[in-house]
Amino acid sequence: MKKTKKAKVTRKSSRVVRRKTSRQSSLRSFLPLLIVIGVLGLGYLGFRLFFRPQSVDINQIAGHTGTVVLALTPSSITKDANQTTAITLTINSGTSKATGVQAEITYNPTKCVTPTVTKGDFFTETLMAATVTGGRIKFAYGIHPTAEGKTGTGTVATITTGPKNDDCTLTFVNNMNKNLATVEGVDTNALASASDAVIHLTGNSPTPTPSITPTPTPSVTPTPSPSGLNTPSCPTRYTPAECAAFQTKVTSLQNFVTSLNLCIQAKSLNYCRTKTVIDCLRIKPVASCLNYY
Repeated sequence: MKKTKKAKVTRKSSRVVRRKTSRQSSLRSFLPLLIVIGVLGLGYLGFRLFFRPQSVDINQIAGHTGTVVLALTPSSITKDANQTTAITLTINSGTSKATGVQAEITYNPTKCVTPTVTKGDFFTETLMAATVTGGRIKFAYGIHPTAEGKTGTGTVATITTGPKNDDCTLTFVNNMNKNLATVEGVDTNALASASDAVIHLTGNSPTPTPSITPTPTPSVTPTPSPSGLNTPSCPTRYTPAECAAFQTKVTSLQNFVTSLNLCIQAKSLNYCRTKTVIDCLRIKPVASCLNYY
């Protein structure tokens, strides 16, 4: 009989095996870290996708529903030529929980020293960075998506400017799509009024400062959807407890879809998507809210 030769295990082959095993062990130890990094990356991507202020669409105010008052203060002040002063944009939301303000204010570049804008302390987040160009001042500030709306009074922003060779007037653009206020529980523009300001040049006679009073516009009434959603039936293999949990989840999903459809009929798709994520983030982590999309 022929003898079978045994394979020789050399030191070199032993080292190769140990190196491969070590490499595989290292990869397995890094796998949880890679998963965490991936989840965080998806969360950040979702945040950047859904919280761009330019994509939020807020409809016009329905006159009697406005609760937020904006005012430039002092409304009238006198300064020498080329002497600047701080004009404060104040907010009074009363008991309404304000979540954001967008403002667009005009000035005459030939009569006003070029304005500068500083964010106030009423809102924490910059939704649209301040721009000062072409005789217009634009900015938008608001709360963090996971924070609660703010009530009462405070400073939204401070505008520093002054008269050159004539009175310098700061005037809100008379368009309620340009000047917006949002509050919790209200899907329309919640701005009630916005008051202007004038910086008089020393020697000129002060004139009354006008204020914006929005013209009431009819609010959108969404087309009602069929009421009385059917309770889903459970698979026969489910226990009573499993069936109840299943029916609760399906009913919740049906209600969510119905609410979203009603929102889309009355608003824009971007608005409804953003509002849904903001509402979700108040009670759930980012990863869970991204499941809606």
